[in-house]
Amino acid sequence: MRKLPGDFRITCNSRVSMQLKKLFRYGFVPLIVCVSLCRMAAFSSAQQATATISALQEEVSLSIQGGAPISGMVGTVLHSGDSLWTHSMGSVRLNLSDGSKLRLGENSSLRFSLLENAPSKVRLELRWGRVRAILSPAYQQEGSVFDIHTPNASLGVRSSELDAEVFYDPNIQTTTVLAHEFDLTAISLKTGVELQIARGHSGIIRDGVIQELAQIITPPSLADMTQQVVLSSFSGEVLVVMQGKSVIPDREGLVLRSGDMIRTNTDASATLSFADGTLVVLGENSHIQLYSLTENMRSGARNSRLQILRGSLRTVLGSGYQAPGSSFTLQNEHVEVLIENTDKADVEFRYQPNSSVTTLLAHKADLLVTHLLTEVSVTIPTGHSGIIHKHVIQEVARLLPARIELPQTAEQASERQADAAAAETVEVVEEEFREEGE
Repeated sequence: MRKLPGDFRITCNSRVSMQLKKLFRYGFVPLIVCVSLCRMAAFSSAQQATATISALQEEVSLSIQGGAPISGMVGTVLHSGDSLWTHSMGSVRLNLSDGSKLRLGENSSLRFSLLENAPSKVRLELRWGRVRAILSPAYQQEGSVFDIHTPNASLGVRSSELDAEVFYDPNIQTTTVLAHEFDLTAISLKTGVELQIARGHSGIIRDGVIQELAQIITPPSLADMTQQVVLSSFSGEVLVVMQGKSVIPDREGLVLRSGDMIRTNTDASATLSFADGTLVVLGENSHIQLYSLTENMRSGARNSRLQILRGSLRTVLGSGYQAPGSSFTLQNEHVEVLIENTDKADVEFRYQPNSSVTTLLAHKADLLVTHLLTEVSVTIPTGHSGIIHKHVIQEVARLLPARIELPQTAEQASERQADAAAAETVEVVEEEFREEGE
């Protein structure tokens, strides 16, 4: 068999190699044929099982086939032999090609030692930290396997609808298992002892001993992932408080999370963008807190609550809040406002603490307004407005002017603040309440 010039080698799978051998019998192989066959091999490889990063928080590092660490990004595709790990305050969510979902908590390290399709076979190595897995119906197929290995335990399931969490602490060499939705088989790697962990129970593997506990006791579930909100544009003087630290942003793209606050001064505005396309625009002299921002890993439900301390905001909701169980709530010290129909809902919320007047403009949404002191609830329908003063919720039964498009840039946000006056009736009623308060 004639050799190719130099030390040129082609590495393909066995099927391609057999085809190459046949071609070599004729004494030469056109380069274009070699390239085509290798592309076929690459395509075949691409059909193997994969894990894709769908969301992440803080820094996440990857190692591809044992290579040097690189930074992970949304959309990165991982295969058998790849690893990833999170740092403090970090987490990552992955979608497997069979429809299953994984969530890795902070300070955790995970390696995909096996990823196969048809039937689905997955083996994870949790070196430290915690991981939660929710399996797809693909694991109903005969021969399917899903295992999580820690340094001292092997945990496996042989059917679908698994929802389980595994935590390994290398400092005390202890594996903790939370069987949320299915029975699990736990095996001590030290003694070989096997034990079933029943649904709704937890187990601890330590010093070769597996102990089943009659209830789930360990850290809060990883089902809910904190949403990220990006400061996509701003103008004028804006202050952000992140994890208790004040920051004056000098660029767009700052990432905010649950508990963070943002404040605008005179002639300033800011736009916040959510991952699902939701936009929140703050007017001047406004101050809000991102009170709670969660997304359920299993159902996809998003639940957000914003606290308006003063000023005004306008929000248009994205598609994420149409998932069952989702909610978007605005509140201040007096009222709670639940946006009921969330399909591209468009709502404005104004609050002046000096006069204790809250004004709601339901451009496109029904609003369920509850007074927190009296617990009285009133629905403000689409195209109407509401005034809340003292203990009274008053609906102003007048359609608002044509809906103003929510700004996409800081310049548009500034222009909107100058142009977007509410209906004259609303302004008059607000002024009357302010005078009464004084």
